[in-house]
Amino acid sequence: MQFQLLAVDFGESDVLLDGSAVENIDTAGLQMLVSFAKHYAARGRRLQWLAASPELLRGSGLLGLDAVLGLEDLPAAGDRGGH
Repeated sequence: MQFQLLAVDFGESDVLLDGSAVENIDTAGLQMLVSFAKHYAARGRRLQWLAASPELLRGSGLLGLDAVLGLEDLPAAGDRGGH
């Protein structure tokens, strides 16, 4: 899957991700996201998160990857007072 993501050309725009439905994430999944983020950062682009699930935030936080993934200031999906 990582190679498929890196092969996609998103043009000049930033990449928008919605991680609100992530129920489980392991280190391999986080590693893939880090690789994807670094790939696009090297091209002057960045990932923008529309939402992140509590599990995604927990996993990235445990491994210290919040800043690399751009998740450091994102509230968990469901913590926004709406649902």
